[in-house]
Amino acid sequence: MIVRLDGTKENSFEDYGPHWPTVRDLAEGRFEHFGPSVRTERKFFGTSVVTSRLGEPRLFDFELLPAEIAAKLWLELDLVDSDF
Repeated sequence: MIVRLDGTKENSFEDYGPHWPTVRDLAEGRFEHFGPSVRTERKFFGTSVVTSRLGEPRLFDFELLPAEIAAKLWLELDLVDSDF
């Protein structure tokens, strides 16, 4: 799951082996993914239909946070293990 600094969450995705590209990217200090999803709502025969499409591809820098800072952010962002 991607959790943005503003607290919005993106859907989870799986990183598949044998190459594990996401894990390898994180180990190298970068993370290639999409920008925030774009959600739209339309009416279709009187029913609201919400669609979502991926944002633009982006390259993010990545670094592990010290445990105390990570714990503080988990509280601020209201995260729990089951989110992942």
